[in-house]
Amino acid sequence: MLSILGGVIFLLMIPVLRESPRWLFCHSKKATAVQNIQFASKINGLPSHVIKNVEDDIFIPSTVQTGQESVLRFLRYPRLVFVTATFYLSTMANVLLYYMLKFSAENISSSPYLSCWLLAASDLPSALLIHLCTRFDRRLVNFCTQLTAIIFCYFCCAEEIRLVSAVLCMAFAAISFNYVYLYLAEVYPTTMRSRITAGCIAVGEIGGMLANPLVLTVEIWDVLPFLITSSIAVQTLFYELYFD
Repeated sequence: MLSILGGVIFLLMIPVLRESPRWLFCHSKKATAVQNIQFASKINGLPSHVIKNVEDDIFIPSTVQTGQESVLRFLRYPRLVFVTATFYLSTMANVLLYYMLKFSAENISSSPYLSCWLLAASDLPSALLIHLCTRFDRRLVNFCTQLTAIIFCYFCCAEEIRLVSAVLCMAFAAISFNYVYLYLAEVYPTTMRSRITAGCIAVGEIGGMLANPLVLTVEIWDVLPFLITSSIAVQTLFYELYFD
């Protein structure tokens, strides 16, 4: 019922949402795009003289205006393909780590309710740590947080520290997951960024789909989900070592 309520609230908010100015510009709807920019500027408290002449100042390259820019052009650059594949694999690994532990709540401790609450609470410190980590090198933070998550996933094999390790694993996996999207925004040009990000989300969904079957392997051996998941995730680190 709560999920349905959230969907209903979102549907009621859709008429209030405004279209993306960039999409409007690309489809020759400049007047509406300028109105949306001016509305956003007003909401954010920008002075009126900053946006007064925005319609005259905006220049739209012909490639963007006609929509001829294609993500497929990046296939001509092998290094960029490798970087994209690394982002995708990292996202899938982090989602797999996160949701495998989320779905394993009843197997992590003797109290499923305690496990659910603590695993859910792991998102709070991860959200705070992300802001602190933005001061450091993107590649280093992404590599270290994912490596730490994998290590704690291995520690989940020890029943005595399984709950603590699971909470820490989820927290660091969440940091690495969010850091990938922060990294994406800075690597790709605007014309490609949205499509690459959408592909990254789609690949991440694969990790979510794999998580549930992995949880069922607990019936074979109680530590098998943790071993398989961490073994899959650790392979992405080898790609990140060559990423620059």
